[in-house]
Amino acid sequence: MTEAASTRIRPAAMSGATAVREETLSFPSASGDAQVHVRLWMPESIEPRGIVQIVHGMAEHIGRYAPFARRLAEAGYVAAGHDHLGHGATVPPERHGVLPARDGADILIDDVHTLRGLLDERHPGLPHVIFGHSMGSFVTRCELGRAGAGLDGAIICGTGQVPAVATGAGRVLARAITAVAGDAHRSALLHHLALGGGSRRIKEPQTPVDWISASVENVDAYLADDLCGFTFSAGGFSSLFALTLEACSSGAFKGIPSTLPLLFIAGAEDPIGSYGAGVRKAAGRARDAGVSDVTCTIYPAMRHEILNEAAGAAVMEDVLAWLEEHVDGQRADA
Repeated sequence: MTEAASTRIRPAAMSGATAVREETLSFPSASGDAQVHVRLWMPESIEPRGIVQIVHGMAEHIGRYAPFARRLAEAGYVAAGHDHLGHGATVPPERHGVLPARDGADILIDDVHTLRGLLDERHPGLPHVIFGHSMGSFVTRCELGRAGAGLDGAIICGTGQVPAVATGAGRVLARAITAVAGDAHRSALLHHLALGGGSRRIKEPQTPVDWISASVENVDAYLADDLCGFTFSAGGFSSLFALTLEACSSGAFKGIPSTLPLLFIAGAEDPIGSYGAGVRKAAGRARDAGVSDVTCTIYPAMRHEILNEAAGAAVMEDVLAWLEEHVDGQRADA
């Protein structure tokens, strides 16, 4: 891992919390043609108690998680995350949303795994938890099914349980489009099929992305952010459908270590999680596969981005309480 920017120190935001040191780093993507941009937030004056690796969602970037990451660091955790291939500072703007149809999903998973290893090298012996949101939740679920051993917990945020028939059909269509027009082609049809119905249950939506949050301020900030809201390419959608096919399969759940604590969190008004039903189904699949410690919390009146809702600070405190109970407890038992 190579340092890509200077270190910054931020004062503690609340009484009793430690100051937070921020760094930016990079590493080569599994794609072979990009340097993955990483941000880290670390407690400055105390020994860290664990690592929380954040895996962001579709058409956004890791910088949107800075308030959450700083809160984690203030509580003593090393918080870190990267911009996926096709996102943020990892690629130039014209490549936002562009992924290779054939192996894009594997690249996303492999990059998460690479950062996981690098963080463990930097902080040997610390408990390591992965937090994945939205598309990042599916990437995380794939990582857990492929290589969950060695982790100390996972937090699955804004996820769902997508039917294999619908996802498979979407991937066939995306692959057909890439065969004709290339991985970088932007298809309005694919975008509409995947995301067009997100606001259908919202009375008089004011924007096409009102489904992400009940907070007008958050929606406005998302729309004003040049690194958010871009349309995925056909190759990008093929990769997304491949992720959901694997993550929602019974095989992926069976690959998760039975002793790995899982926390599923989502908003009750989140269409990605079928308004809570898909999240509960995913958590139930994990239990059925033999995972012994599965918690599922659905937050009333919240939509997709529960960390960015008006009551998002309460969600962060719930996450910290779960970490305190599960991660710190595991380290003490060990």
